[in-house]
Amino acid sequence: MLKHLVNLGVVAVLSTLFIGAAHAQPQEAQDDGFKANLYVGLAIDTFAAAEHLRYINPNDTGNRERFIAGIDFDKKLKRFRTTDLYVYGETLHGVRSAEVDCRANPNLTICQQDFVQSFLQNPANAGRDALYILRNATTIEGFLGLRYEFADLIGARAYVKAQAGFLAVKDAGGGVRDVHHVAIGAIVNRESLNGSYLEIGFGRSDLFDSRRRRRFKIDAHLTGPIRIEKLAWIKPFFQIVIDTDLGYGTDSIQSYFGFDVDLKQYVFK
Repeated sequence: MLKHLVNLGVVAVLSTLFIGAAHAQPQEAQDDGFKANLYVGLAIDTFAAAEHLRYINPNDTGNRERFIAGIDFDKKLKRFRTTDLYVYGETLHGVRSAEVDCRANPNLTICQQDFVQSFLQNPANAGRDALYILRNATTIEGFLGLRYEFADLIGARAYVKAQAGFLAVKDAGGGVRDVHHVAIGAIVNRESLNGSYLEIGFGRSDLFDSRRRRRFKIDAHLTGPIRIEKLAWIKPFFQIVIDTDLGYGTDSIQSYFGFDVDLKQYVFK
């Protein structure tokens, strides 16, 4: 675990140096370029690989859903003439839905029968729900990476990225698992679907029993603002992640949906 934290720490230090250099630029040349979100939602592991499920849910009871919460950020480090360099990161904490004690916590949004409607009616409760999930999480994932946007497309930007990450499970004997990859993709920069992306990558996933270092990954993320003024700081998202060896080995498909809450509006406004 220490080795992984050190590796991510080195990247974080280098990123901080880049950020410092960016802030040293003249004020008129600066672009804030910083985004931070708190999110809550649901992960569906129905089509995850057997060894993946065995690791994240060793006491499998047939329940393949997890409530998730975490924080993600995205910061522009450097703007060149026609290209941009970003640092980004995310933590994802998960608790199996069957382990959420709704009798003791009936007011949690995640305990309501209509999760989506309850969240939209009381979005300010996102922090309370996230805190509950963080305190009771059985899994934690984290990653940090650099993204280089190098070309304009129609309504989007093409990019390449390198990402280092890990996954750990509470009380698991196997320790922390490495999950790293490099990828190429496109991210939407038009208002209606801003932040949505599609990418194809290659890397390593130590969750699998075979071909751990030869994994092909597809990540599709759809998001966009809610066109209601009082909910403008909330963005629903849907994501599907495919991890395959393009061979006879096991593959994994996971789906996520939930809501991003803009921390700059939610906390710092």
